[in-house]
Amino acid sequence: MICNVCGQDQWIFQRRYNEPDKYEAWVGITAPICRTWWKCANCGFYRTRRTYDLEKLETIYSDGYRAEGFRDETIEKVFDKIVRLPFGKSENKYRIKWILDRIGLSADTRSIMDIGAGLGVFLWELLLHQQKWEPCAIEVNTHSARFLISLGIPCYDPLGDSPRPRNMDVVACIHTLEHMKDPESFLLDTRNNLKDEGKLFIEVPDAKEFSYLPADHDEFNSCHITFFTPETLMWLVNGVGYKVTDLHMVRTNERNLSRIMLLAEKV
Repeated sequence: MICNVCGQDQWIFQRRYNEPDKYEAWVGITAPICRTWWKCANCGFYRTRRTYDLEKLETIYSDGYRAEGFRDETIEKVFDKIVRLPFGKSENKYRIKWILDRIGLSADTRSIMDIGAGLGVFLWELLLHQQKWEPCAIEVNTHSARFLISLGIPCYDPLGDSPRPRNMDVVACIHTLEHMKDPESFLLDTRNNLKDEGKLFIEVPDAKEFSYLPADHDEFNSCHITFFTPETLMWLVNGVGYKVTDLHMVRTNERNLSRIMLLAEKV
């Protein structure tokens, strides 16, 4: 297994799972399994190995991830609950403030694409701060895509025939990169959607969670394939044609989770 960040092949074992979690069970992956986490001995990047093909998990994204039969609440209820959170309890409001503090408000209309937009909470609340945004979403989940369209947000299926919009001012990847088996190729693709000197925003879990969260925590679920440290995330982003301009680590108040937030410019 070659490290996606530094290209080395020396790994340190971290933890093992021998029973399917709820995501694996939903798509029909049954015991016996073996899913393990490994840390690159050279750069500190984390990656999983497993005894089944990753393609077996794909339907969890297109169908199960937001299905009412998988989660106890409807999309509408989850969306309403999140947008009603006050600033001190809202991870989304915090990230929007962090982004806008760095790119500023604008009298001109700017375009933004959210890849893996989920319920659209990020784009919805961004428009509340400044209406001069032209938003669009990339979302493979059929339930989420319908909900995004109902909010008035254009939505594109990354597996469909319609090409993604190009010449965007900002591309956001919020808790998307940790699901990618080839994060380097994914980030290279994002450059095709940005105009020259366009901005890329990334938020991912911080690998420091391995040091304090229990092994059965949902952060280490089967849908997560990679974990980054601040250094490995910067290394990867800078290596695919971006210049990192801002980096921020935060530990959330409500859920005690660690996050890396990164802003980069296409070069």
